[in-house]
Amino acid sequence: MERIRDEFNKILFSPRPSRGLAIADDLGVLQLFLPELHSCRGFSQDSMPENRDLFDHLLCCCDYAPLHSLEVRLAALLHDIGKTETRSESADGEISYPAHEKHSAQMASEICNRLKYPRAFEKKVHHLIMHHMFQVRGKDSDKAVRRFVSRVGRDDILDLLDLKNSDIAGKTGPFHDQQQNGNPLQAPVIPWLNELRDRVGRLLQQQSALTIGDLDINGNILHEDAGIPKSREMKKVLLFLLEAVLDDPSMNSRKKLLTLASNYYRERILPLKEDT
Repeated sequence: MERIRDEFNKILFSPRPSRGLAIADDLGVLQLFLPELHSCRGFSQDSMPENRDLFDHLLCCCDYAPLHSLEVRLAALLHDIGKTETRSESADGEISYPAHEKHSAQMASEICNRLKYPRAFEKKVHHLIMHHMFQVRGKDSDKAVRRFVSRVGRDDILDLLDLKNSDIAGKTGPFHDQQQNGNPLQAPVIPWLNELRDRVGRLLQQQSALTIGDLDINGNILHEDAGIPKSREMKKVLLFLLEAVLDDPSMNSRKKLLTLASNYYRERILPLKEDT
């Protein structure tokens, strides 16, 4: 299986992966090692141009994904494969794909494990696909952008934006049977996504507190200075403090956080412990 994975990677790292993948499917090879993608042939969705199916969309997204990132290219190829299992039609004929990102992420993990990709690689592909349906936009509040970056993570946020860019570009083509040369595709400019990318970039440069590890306090300090026991309640307190700092970065000082933590523990956690 490792040999198949290595040959598959060569296709993904080519300027236009769609060409090799389409040929592999025409020859009946794709369904032998990637049947989930082959199953997208003939699966139509309303958001696609006429006579284009989910298979076309996924190949086109892969073409638009950055050439330097194998994780993003594979995530682009697999990000919607769960739609074949989640299609739902309402009484009035409206089509939807509820929680398709979760199904797609799980299927992608199974594919990565089957093809013997490293665990860290599989986790990143899964993570990117899980978050590709985000609703944050460039004009949203600073608080919303901070929470978005905190949820996705510093190390993955820019890759997620690249995945989103390829997803949007992949809805219109050009598709694998329309491409005139083998040069890499240049993703179109998407104004709201570029604005969000700029906002995220500035946030990362500011080194804002986005994780528990960024707080100006830790569990040892909370235990020693606020008397909070080292137990599962400690994590609840730290998560509460992070939420407060994401709302208002000026709260990230040891003194303010100690006061906030003490009040939260006394008013919200201790009463629950006394009732049990």
